[in-house]
Amino acid sequence: TNNITLGFSSGVMIAASIWSLIIPSIDKANELNIISWIPAAVGFIVGFLFLLIINRIYTRISKKKETKSMLFLALTIHNIPEGLAVGLAFGVALKALDPSYLVTAFGIALGIGIQNIPEGATLSLPLKEGGMSKKNAFLYSVASGSVEIVAGALGVILASSLDNMMP
Repeated sequence: TNNITLGFSSGVMIAASIWSLIIPSIDKANELNIISWIPAAVGFIVGFLFLLIINRIYTRISKKKETKSMLFLALTIHNIPEGLAVGLAFGVALKALDPSYLVTAFGIALGIGIQNIPEGATLSLPLKEGGMSKKNAFLYSVASGSVEIVAGALGVILASSLDNMMP
């Protein structure tokens, strides 16, 4: 069942990335008369480099590569851009005062919220199978997801000051 859960989570995350992040980025770039694929490609590369740097820092700090802590760190880092995406969507909706933007923001929040359920299982199930109590495995998943709230608040703040960077 763990492989099915991992596969389902991966599929939902890929779909959420495409429909909630990449396609809106391309659409916004078109609105701003920017070559449509460049902002998405730059964002993808910057995100990759960010994760690469975090991984290198972590492996230098950590004397032993514990699978549990690596998984927790990976999902926690992964949740930061999800929270930013939701926050940016709500920030743009608040700035535009357009009901359709608010509907879009709620759609993004709902989509990311739905995919957070199997994502939490992706973290808590291996922790439970590795000997951690159900309670602690659940709390680790909650802690990993809680960074989305902070990143979401940051996203709302950034939306008001980074208009040309939105794609």
